[in-house]
Amino acid sequence: MKHIGYVPLKLTLVFVASAGGSWAGTIYSVTDLGGLGGASAAAFSINDAGGIAGWADTPQGITEGLVVAGGTLTAFASGSQAYGINDGGQVVGTQGTHGALWTANGMTDLGANTAAMAINDSGQIAGGDGHAILISGGSTEDLGTLGGGSWSAAYGLNNGGEVVGSSMLANGHFEGFTWTAQTGMVALGALGGNDSHATAVNAEGEVTGAAALSSGYEHAVLYTNGQALDLGSLGATNSYGYAINDKGVVVGYSDVAGSGESHAFVYSGGMMIDLNSLIPGNSGWVLLAAYGINDAGQIVGSGLYDGQSAMFLLNASAPAALSSPALAFPLLATPEPTAGVLLAAGLAVIGLFRKRLPL
Repeated sequence: MKHIGYVPLKLTLVFVASAGGSWAGTIYSVTDLGGLGGASAAAFSINDAGGIAGWADTPQGITEGLVVAGGTLTAFASGSQAYGINDGGQVVGTQGTHGALWTANGMTDLGANTAAMAINDSGQIAGGDGHAILISGGSTEDLGTLGGGSWSAAYGLNNGGEVVGSSMLANGHFEGFTWTAQTGMVALGALGGNDSHATAVNAEGEVTGAAALSSGYEHAVLYTNGQALDLGSLGATNSYGYAINDKGVVVGYSDVAGSGESHAFVYSGGMMIDLNSLIPGNSGWVLLAAYGINDAGQIVGSGLYDGQSAMFLLNASAPAALSSPALAFPLLATPEPTAGVLLAAGLAVIGLFRKRLPL
């Protein structure tokens, strides 16, 4: 896998800003999705109907998975976390140390020491039980590992059955992979460093995640057309891509230069943009991390609203005025946080299996 620097990808242009200015005006409106009254909350994925899966803490510090649909928040059992939702409204995640599938008929236990991370529209489920797995038609397929390693996990899945994730190598480093029934597990490579992770894949087979530079820092990455594209950062050291829609728009979070914070970003048209610069300045929000985006361009994640952890939903709206240095950015039509928040809500999907399951 070759890697390249900052190169504009295919664009879906609605406006082109003039050179020499800065962002001005609102691109997104922000909706508070609510929570369960505790210290942390995160929305992890959104389907094309606007259904959202995530989790939140209760005032007692107990985590509960949840789904938001039609303006209603529904919580699952104590000790659960929800990570993926398909267009049929089926939700996957964990219930304690068991993988879980929630449907209108209730919860299905997917097995002990299992985590379910993503579900496609045909009901296939990607996750891990020490190895990356694909659950389909009631049977579980072990997807193996890379390079003689002992551990792997799957984080993303598209409707074509392509799976992406991360595998430990025999030398102890980690490498992102794609898997199909035809190719098996294929390594994606890094950005000059030793490690990489793949978190999501779209219908075009474009993959996002994070990959190490020669410096050892990690940047959000986009694997497309046999190349690994460094998406950069918001001026600081590390950044992480978490979701990609079928238009190739990536969301995630990045360290912010000079602030010691991490902010949610959107990447499109060859540029990473801090989502906090695209919402009203007096909104009361600090958007910490974006974990999900659908094909309508709606974005969900975790932030601080008036200083409290909260789940957010962004909907694109017409800008009042804007200009940006040589920037072409697609306006999509719609139908550092505290260390505890980042560690619990998503530093990591990347670290989830390594923290919970034996290597």
